[in-house]
Parts: sequence; structure tokens; C-alpha cells
Amino acid sequence: MDIKNICRLSGKTITQVAQELGTTRNNLSIIMRGNPTLSTINRVAQALGITPSQLVERLNQQ
Repeated sequence: MDIKNICRLSGKTITQVAQELGTTRNNLSIIMRGNPTLSTINRVAQALGITPSQLVERLNQQ
């Protein structure tokens, strides 16, 4: 599942999450498609109101 859909499931847009993290929508998408650091995963999960493990599980879903 991509970050855009994960954001939607959490009731936010990717733009809202990116703004909370101080980055752009495009940059957040690129980071999450690549190899995000543990710190980034933690920050994104917090912005989405989910645990880091839930975020990773959702990212790994097809």
C-alpha cells in the first residue's frame, strides 16, 4: 500500500501529513517509497496516529 492510501485510511491527506512533518507532499512520497529511516517511520506514524509497526505493515501490504 502506498503512503497516500495509508494517509487516507488515517483520515488525513498526504499533504496534511507532509506539512506536519515540515516537508512537501512529493518529498514525503519519495522518502516513503525508498528506504526511510527509523526516525522517519516514527515521525510519519505519529503524524498518522498509528504505531510504527502498523505503518510498516501497511507499507508492506500489496
